[in-house]
Amino acid sequence: MREISYVSIVLFIACGALVSLILFLFVKRQITRFTIRASRIPHSAIGADAPFALKQEIESRLRRVADIKVEPKLLCQKYTEALKTGEKDTHFLYRMKAMDSLTSLDQEIRYYDRTLVRKPGQNLRYYLTTLQSGPLKGIKTDLIHDFADVYEHARHDPAEFGKREFEHYMELLEDLINHVSTYIQSRRNSLASSKSATSQTALIASRNFSHQSSVKYRSNHPEEVNFGSKQRLTLDDEEI
Repeated sequence: MREISYVSIVLFIACGALVSLILFLFVKRQITRFTIRASRIPHSAIGADAPFALKQEIESRLRRVADIKVEPKLLCQKYTEALKTGEKDTHFLYRMKAMDSLTSLDQEIRYYDRTLVRKPGQNLRYYLTTLQSGPLKGIKTDLIHDFADVYEHARHDPAEFGKREFEHYMELLEDLINHVSTYIQSRRNSLASSKSATSQTALIASRNFSHQSSVKYRSNHPEEVNFGSKQRLTLDDEEI
């Protein structure tokens, strides 16, 4: 009986250890599954078996996806015409029209320099402030802040954005566009004047250089100059 009791104890301990091991593996597997599901990543890394250079290219392009943003046009032609005729007069339509009208300023800045175009989702106040060293040079800072305030009102503020606020927004936007177009025109005129001045300077310099070269050549070869003058006198005598 004593031997049987020892054997049963050993079997009981072995079964307990086996059950504990099975439970540990099951719990670990479940924790791993929940972790992967919560992090929303694939079970195997994309390009895990690819060459190192290709794997780096895949990862860089995947990271670039988070930076892809777009600001679509909000109003179709139907609602735009309804706003003009006054058939529909809601502050939601004025908000959308205000957002779509900002593209006119973007186009004017793109016409000046494509590298200065506003990125989708970029803070408008900070963006316009940075342009004060470029196409918005010399503009009043109060105008920029006023426009940014009205823009944020149209985009985020729950207060009503009606026809009066929209007209004020368009006036400020028109002032910004006119300033950019005036700056572009002044830059063109200055570049044209500098090019004409440079061409005139180059023409005068070339004339002076040719004259100096001719004088230097005559001083170094007087016999050829005398011979040429004699030939011209002979030809004149023959013609006479």
